[in-house]
Amino acid sequence: MNAEDGQLLDWQVGGRGAKDFQPLFSRLEARYRPGLYCSDAYRVYGKCVPAGRLAQSKAVTTRSESDNANCRHYFGRLRRRTRIVSRSADMVDLTLRLHAWRKLDGLGSRLSHAYNSG
Repeated sequence: MNAEDGQLLDWQVGGRGAKDFQPLFSRLEARYRPGLYCSDAYRVYGKCVPAGRLAQSKAVTTRSESDNANCRHYFGRLRRRTRIVSRSADMVDLTLRLHAWRKLDGLGSRLSHAYNSG
């Protein structure tokens, strides 16, 4: 998520390890070449993002944490414990695509997401 305007840039369906973070990081680098990444203090980010390009603080993640909370609130499959609906990677990805489409005022179809390409 862009810290300046709140635009949803990309997402990655998977775990919280480096194996699942690296594809997201590679896509962000290729598309946007951001000078600075802002995140919480989760250790994977410090391992994957080059030194000097990472700001780790809860103070810089309030907008993205708010968006994450809204997703968990509105989409049952993203709640931590659920029996409501499927949590398969395909269904989570499609749910996030719908969220992106809504958030981007109908422009979500422009998102080229790596999950479907491989």
